[in-house]
Amino acid sequence: MGALIVLGIAGVFALSTPRTLNPTDDTCRLGRTSLTWRGPTSILFTMTSLATVVFLVQVCSTGYMIGVIWTVQLVHYPLFSAVSLERFSYFERQHQQRISMVVMPFMLAELGTAFALPFITSAIWRPVEAWLALAMLLVVWLATFLVQAPAHRRLSAGFDTHVHAGLVQGNWLRTVLWTARGVLVLVWLSRALVSA
Repeated sequence: MGALIVLGIAGVFALSTPRTLNPTDDTCRLGRTSLTWRGPTSILFTMTSLATVVFLVQVCSTGYMIGVIWTVQLVHYPLFSAVSLERFSYFERQHQQRISMVVMPFMLAELGTAFALPFITSAIWRPVEAWLALAMLLVVWLATFLVQAPAHRRLSAGFDTHVHAGLVQGNWLRTVLWTARGVLVLVWLSRALVSA
């Protein structure tokens, strides 16, 4: 639900905000807010449109992942213990395959745009905020591949109460960090909307 609200706000922002381009300095005016791309040039995109897309993809992918992580933390992971022991290995393997299809495109989009944000000059976010958001996301990725993924591999051999408890507890770090990133992204989005 929260992800849909963020997507809706971002869509309205993207479609309703007047844009003016300044061809001499790669700046796109979004209302009274400027986005400037400080990265390599591209034939397919003007830097201003690329900066705007990066920002909107960051907003949408972060909002989506917050919805997913809270659903997983409060609903999905706790229900693992309700699956019969005979069917649990099959369930766990199916979970790993299916959840990857749901989250990986958004995780990759969020990571790619998080790496780009520190190189975009904007009145919407401060450089230190962009670096902080990236650092939080890198910790999420490390926790995913160093804690959560190994726990899922162990669970695919069969349900283990201790491993399951570690999975649920370990996921709180990702839940808190993604939520904190979401708050930061919402601050940026509010700045953009206020200045529009």
